[in-house]
Amino acid sequence: MTQVKTIGDALTTGDGNAIVIFTKGKEDSLDLKHIGESRTGDWKINKDRKFETVLIYHRGDNENENTIFKGKFSRLEDSKSVESRSTVFMEDVVRVGDSSSNWYDFTGINRLASPIMYVNTEVKTTEV
Repeated sequence: MTQVKTIGDALTTGDGNAIVIFTKGKEDSLDLKHIGESRTGDWKINKDRKFETVLIYHRGDNENENTIFKGKFSRLEDSKSVESRSTVFMEDVVRVGDSSSNWYDFTGINRLASPIMYVNTEVKTTEV
């Protein structure tokens, strides 16, 4: 499987704006389907942001065993269980590869980082 060290290894300029999400899986309501609509939630999302791509950094049993998934953003839905949070829906999810990088090395941001970040692949900028 392809090794993915950073966000830049997983995204291309054709991906447009992306939301990148750190998840541990089932506890974050991660439900991935290769056919049909996948979802993850419940996240504090800036609903004013527009993005075309969803990149999932799925933490394994330890911080050196992670899987990276990418899908096309389809919609946001208000969380059914947590007020002021959203569920992110995506389609055409594929496994990009595995990563031994921890979240901070993967994103290139400091240790005070959020589990959500936004990336503009056209100009290669990131924001938390």
